[in-house]
Amino acid sequence: MFHPGGKYLLSAADDKTLRCWDLAQDAKCVKVLNRAHGHFVTCLRWAPSMSKESGAVNGGAGALEPGDAGAKKSLGTREAAAETIRCVIATGSVDKTLKIFAN
Repeated sequence: MFHPGGKYLLSAADDKTLRCWDLAQDAKCVKVLNRAHGHFVTCLRWAPSMSKESGAVNGGAGALEPGDAGAKKSLGTREAAAETIRCVIATGSVDKTLKIFAN
């Protein structure tokens, strides 16, 4: 899935990885999210508000996993990061999990 700004490409593979490619750096892979879900990812989409050239997925992204997908529990609040979050990837899978990756 190409970024609306044209600089990045997100891909999903049968090995359950998500990859972000920086097309401005000769299509260099700048981030790999291993085993993003228990099943392969079938759909990717950039959020509409991410259409500007605002950042890549090249920072230290981590998954927020609230535990049981059926549980209704809050992740709580977190202190503001010293750096601005520039990109967020949310994924959903047939295993009924939602994961959020942010840098």
